[in-house]
Amino acid sequence: IVLAKIQNERASRKGEARLAAGGNRETPFRPMLARAKSTEEIRHVEAKAAQVFWRQWTDFKMRFAGNRTPAEWQSWPGRYIGRRQGRLGELEAQFTPRHAVHPMQAMLNFAGAVLAARVTRVVIAKGLDPCFGFLHDGRKPGRLSLVWDCVEPHRPDMVRAVFRFVEGRTFRKAEFLTIEKGIVRLSNPLAREVAGIAIKTAELKELIKTVDAVAKLF
Repeated sequence: IVLAKIQNERASRKGEARLAAGGNRETPFRPMLARAKSTEEIRHVEAKAAQVFWRQWTDFKMRFAGNRTPAEWQSWPGRYIGRRQGRLGELEAQFTPRHAVHPMQAMLNFAGAVLAARVTRVVIAKGLDPCFGFLHDGRKPGRLSLVWDCVEPHRPDMVRAVFRFVEGRTFRKAEFLTIEKGIVRLSNPLAREVAGIAIKTAELKELIKTVDAVAKLF
């Protein structure tokens, strides 16, 4: 699962093969993964690789029409700014599907939720328990662990597709709704566009292949 995700992250990285802090050599995540002896060590490698993957979009600029858009919306601070996990593996509210505080994160979260919903249908159709996973374990009660395991290999392509969509678009402030505590939601038309991107990027036949491959690990 993690190897497939890392390979897709490398393919999605705009040709970037170097870490800013690592000099001229790319961090050897594949050998690190081969040496991992526990699920916790595997998660550690996955997290390190994800940091490299997400770094390319730090300070990503969004374009808005007009001058009434909040200044903090103009630039996305990045996925790993203040991103800490709790004892049960839970994320801070801004990185959950319902509590994004930036338009970019709101679109990424919504696309991820659509992808997870489609994977859930495949997992259940195959007669598998969506809560019994490998990488995402049962530390957090009610987590669809197997679903998120199957989502991971597809996440890099989905993220890249959302950023490409945003890069080629000028938004209006009205396309985002701000509710209590600064939480950002998508307008219905924009949500439909983002859902279409998620569906197009990860086709059903590819999701079925992934679920079948993960099921063979049991």
